[in-house]
Amino acid sequence: MSKPLIKICGITRMEDALICASLGIQALGFNFYDKSPRYISPNDAATIIEGLPPTIWTVALFVNSPLTRVNEILNITKANTIQLHGDEDCDYLKQLPNIRKIKALRLKDNLTLKGLNSWTGISDFLLFDTWQADQFGGSGKELNEEIFAGIPEEAKRRILSKSFIAGGITPENINCKIKSFQPFGLDIASGVESSPGVKNHLLIAQLMGKLSL
Repeated sequence: MSKPLIKICGITRMEDALICASLGIQALGFNFYDKSPRYISPNDAATIIEGLPPTIWTVALFVNSPLTRVNEILNITKANTIQLHGDEDCDYLKQLPNIRKIKALRLKDNLTLKGLNSWTGISDFLLFDTWQADQFGGSGKELNEEIFAGIPEEAKRRILSKSFIAGGITPENINCKIKSFQPFGLDIASGVESSPGVKNHLLIAQLMGKLSL
């Protein structure tokens, strides 16, 4: 079983970004939703991104943002990946710049192939997170594998091979998540934080240590 790509989301401090890079984390997320406790200004994100190795996925996260705002922030930050965590539709995605795209789906009902197939060829990756009525992600609520119960196993594996799993991932449960879902990547925020937007370097090291076992 191959190891998934690890993405740490909600980066707000240079020291956190650098420790992630030094520990081999492949993707870092910067949250431009101004109602999030992990919000970072475009200028601050640009400073951090400029100091990172070019191989790292620098992911700009948006929630129902006007396209003009998305383009403005990408121009400032030079982020190389877009993540959409709101109610954006396929037409919206088609108008985005030609860079890597991740579309988050916040789930409260079992998935169907019909709903997932609409994103094929439009978003490079999907991200599955737990639905919360008052949040667009980052709640730390774990995703239940039963959400995929209505999808045939072969189709499920194909979908997850191009998807991230999010929600309540910690050093203690990371290997269980990998075994259960076998995803392309894991998206982690609250599970390695001292407080929203402040990463706990010990927890990040523990997470990567568990992953290497």
